[in-house]
Amino acid sequence: MIKRILRRILPAGVYGVGKARLKHFRVRRQLLKPKIGEDAMRRILADDLRLVRGDIVFVHSSVDALNLDFPFFKLLGMLREVVGAEGTLLFPASQLTERPETWLAGGQVFDLKRSPTSMGLLAEWARRQRGSERSMHPTHSVVAQGPLAVELLGEHHRSPSPCGVHSPYYKMVERGGVVVGLGVDADVLTMVHCIEDVLGGRFPVQTRRPELYSARVLDMEGHESVVKAAIGHPRMRFRRMLDFMERHIDGRVCRRLRVEGVPFYRVEARPLYERMMTLAQRGVTIYWRSIHRHSPFETILSYMADKLEAR
Repeated sequence: MIKRILRRILPAGVYGVGKARLKHFRVRRQLLKPKIGEDAMRRILADDLRLVRGDIVFVHSSVDALNLDFPFFKLLGMLREVVGAEGTLLFPASQLTERPETWLAGGQVFDLKRSPTSMGLLAEWARRQRGSERSMHPTHSVVAQGPLAVELLGEHHRSPSPCGVHSPYYKMVERGGVVVGLGVDADVLTMVHCIEDVLGGRFPVQTRRPELYSARVLDMEGHESVVKAAIGHPRMRFRRMLDFMERHIDGRVCRRLRVEGVPFYRVEARPLYERMMTLAQRGVTIYWRSIHRHSPFETILSYMADKLEAR
């Protein structure tokens, strides 16, 4: 949000110079950090994140932040090795690089087989592997590998809201899966939105726009369908994920750690969902209270969020 505000108030040239210098600083800082080798990464996956054979694991990642001392594509093999042939891996696979409303208004087609994911190198590498499945949801597609891939993804397009009861996020809750972050902290955790999509109008915040949008989708065989999608309202930006996790979620449910300065986390899907459901029924969410339904500030903050997103 701060980045969008600065982009709006600063002259384009000043903002561009500042952005370039910040990127240069981050690259130099990254080069000074110790790199993570293959043996160290295997220990992180097995000992710190406690992944075992047969696990259902949803992986959020940032290859750049991991600062690996080996080719990134080996990481997928390590994950497959630790969960075994009986385990299933899932990755976010949205193709969007802009607001969903903008993409949908352009009449573009989401091609499961050919549309690359914008969710990072590891997710894109997983998408390209033989045997990978991809869900048909037009804004929050998911890629999966393993024996439960079809079961977890097959009904995703039946949930207009991307994290509803037909989604792989919710099915991971039912199946007792885990979510891990590799190079990202727990503020990158799509599964938290299951509560919103399952409760709908009973959730304290209206997180989706009221209207449904139609999207053209090509399945893996090239057959075209029209899939309905609910779009997140920009007011969702007003949230405090890490503060919520620290204050309300037990460390046994969400374990966050750093190795050589790099963030990792492991989340137990079902206990997190159950805890968030209990909290939501008490009016406690990841969102600012000022955007809760009937708050006197909800209208103005929603308007501000819409304007910031439109730039």
